[in-house]
Amino acid sequence: MDHTGYYTAMIWGDYYKETFVNIWYPNRGEEKTVYVTPTYSADGLRAILTWGASPSDLDSHLKIYNGSGTQVAHVYYGDTTYSEDGVEMAELDVDDTSSFGPETTTIYQLKAGYMYYFYIYNFSDGTLIPTNAKVEIKDGNRLIATVIPPGETSDLTTGGYWKVFSYIS
Repeated sequence: MDHTGYYTAMIWGDYYKETFVNIWYPNRGEEKTVYVTPTYSADGLRAILTWGASPSDLDSHLKIYNGSGTQVAHVYYGDTTYSEDGVEMAELDVDDTSSFGPETTTIYQLKAGYMYYFYIYNFSDGTLIPTNAKVEIKDGNRLIATVIPPGETSDLTTGGYWKVFSYIS
């Protein structure tokens, strides 16, 4: 691109949802990172975390409990996938440590009787989650909810933690 201005890029590929991105191109040679989302079946859930420039590092966490209440998995930056009997059940795609996101946590198959608990931690400084953060929750490729943190301390945001949702299948 040789000219300053706004551009729209369409990104697509096998197994990916067609994505349109508006790009402001102020300087020659400046890079723009764009993320695309794979399509997947409606048998699971997807939580997509995005936020602003500050803090630089918010972390997505998914804890999975079986019907007896025993934790069977913790999907986060330290353990990005969870499999049962060789089948991938959940995954965190990327741990973004340089602001904005997205961090996408995908539950590929919801198991009957299991509880899924999703929360965000402010890894940068352990303070409250900023109000510019949001989590989009998708069922298949359909947006079912957009969740934003409360603007003040509550039982949903304490000590850098934001309880986004829990779901019992």
